[in-house]
Amino acid sequence: MMTVSTGASGAGMFMKEVRCMAPTNVTVEQWVELFRTIGLEKEKMHRWHAEFERRYPEGHQGFLEWLQLPPDRIESIRKDSAARG
Repeated sequence: MMTVSTGASGAGMFMKEVRCMAPTNVTVEQWVELFRTIGLEKEKMHRWHAEFERRYPEGHQGFLEWLQLPPDRIESIRKDSAARG
């Protein structure tokens, strides 16, 4: 992961780090598998996305882009997450 030091902290710095990360070789399916391995079921994953969207909307967008999801899927996830938040 590449990071840019701007002196920012908190959510702003997190967002900058996500946006500077190289494209991933991790698929969405592998990411979900990791969540399930640590005990997160579907409803908890939805809650995770909702919290991410509520607290750090730009970071959530950057994370979904990092996963190389198509724009329509990103929009759908963010809209669903906002509705749950």
